[in-house]
Amino acid sequence: MELPWDRAAASGYVPQSPLPGIVNRADRAHPSVRREVRAWLEANVPPGITRTPADDADSLKRYQELRAFGRKLGAKGWLYPRAPKTYAGGGLDVDSTIILEEEVDRFGLSLPPYYDSGGRLGSATIQVWGTEAQKQAFLPPIYRGEVRTWQLLTEPGAGSDLAGVTTAAIRDGDEYVINVQKIFVGSDHGADRIWMIACTRPGGPRHENLSWFMIDANLPGITVQPMELMGTGGEGGTVRERLAEPVLGAAEGLDGENRDGPHDGRSR
Repeated sequence: MELPWDRAAASGYVPQSPLPGIVNRADRAHPSVRREVRAWLEANVPPGITRTPADDADSLKRYQELRAFGRKLGAKGWLYPRAPKTYAGGGLDVDSTIILEEEVDRFGLSLPPYYDSGGRLGSATIQVWGTEAQKQAFLPPIYRGEVRTWQLLTEPGAGSDLAGVTTAAIRDGDEYVINVQKIFVGSDHGADRIWMIACTRPGGPRHENLSWFMIDANLPGITVQPMELMGTGGEGGTVRERLAEPVLGAAEGLDGENRDGPHDGRSR
């Protein structure tokens, strides 16, 4: 019988070698976990999911397959295995997570199996600085694979130096008016949420005037414009995308208490 990782090897994929000693320790700690994970993946990883898309329609189909597979992983707590069970994560220890990552790697996949930069980085920040209400609202959909989140930092005049961010988020009652232009690398198939940094106290001390926001990517006022790149990335896309237009967001989207970001803007 041809095993899934044999198919992956036939397509040119070569799994990475684990660090010496790590697998043995993990297997000794959890002798049945690898068998369970391997059997589940064999039964649930769709054939051809790591293929190079043949065209735009196939790119979308593959992306939908990856998202569906992500939701299956999320239902078992395996999409974000180290995340707390309280918020729909796996709550697994390091050894079990090592085994899970290695077995997923056999298929040429990772966790999550799709581009989710804002989910990976944003969820960690929310765990540290978010209120309990924000953790309950934002974390379970990420850990269950129900949403995909992109992180937006770069602007036309600012990028690696976050102190140069000029995106303004001004409070207006129970909402923030966010006037933003971001340039970022995403993919062809969009996102459900946007994890972005903005200046909540214009003119305040550098870095200490920044805050993170979690924003619904479908809010009125958001537009995405493609920018052609020489290379490919994401789910087979060849675009860099730009977010523009003022956006009105609820104050609950601000990560943590209204501290104007002295901690939020420096933790990822």
